[in-house]
Amino acid sequence: MPMKYAIIADIHANLEAFQVVLEDIKQQKCTHVVCLGDVVGYGANPKECLDIVRGMNIPTVKGNHDEYIGLDEDPEGFNDAAAEAVSWSRAQLTDDDRKWLRDLKYQRLVANFTIVHATLDVPQRWGYVFEKLEAAASFTYQHTQLCFFWAYPCPGCLYSRHWGPGWDLFQISGRGREEVLRQRRQRWPAPRWQPEGGVCGLRHPTAADRAAAS
Repeated sequence: MPMKYAIIADIHANLEAFQVVLEDIKQQKCTHVVCLGDVVGYGANPKECLDIVRGMNIPTVKGNHDEYIGLDEDPEGFNDAAAEAVSWSRAQLTDDDRKWLRDLKYQRLVANFTIVHATLDVPQRWGYVFEKLEAAASFTYQHTQLCFFWAYPCPGCLYSRHWGPGWDLFQISGRGREEVLRQRRQRWPAPRWQPEGGVCGLRHPTAADRAAAS
């Protein structure tokens, strides 16, 4: 049976959404699941979601919420709701759970492709990719043909094509993206690709949600 990967990200302790996604993955007959980080944070079920990821042995990289919930330091750059969610989530996890989060790598190799939550050049800074120059910085550090990452503001694909000593960067997103990519691959096999992974499901819970889960 050929390998078929499901690329997910930002579970954010949303158990209901995660379960729906896992069922869809099963229906799609995917043979492997890979997570681009942020298993926890925001949602009301960090323990349950983490147990599923660990139980399924899903290759996972560290997201910014994973990092802060795994550590004891105050989160930097988080809004009040996110900071509150970090503090609450820490209390729901065991020491072993938080150690697992701390031990996650910022990037890793899975089969023949790379996964990262943010950018490849400085993954620990949790930057976003809003324009081509930012993507170009990551391409410099990409050593596989394919890299999946979360830090793009919408579903899409970035790829480079070499022209002598330089290269062009193409940005593809929106409807018809798959067909465009198929045609591009046939005409110009690209040396490096950066598709953006699919978000599992993010919902900002209320205090009542967290109380009900306690």
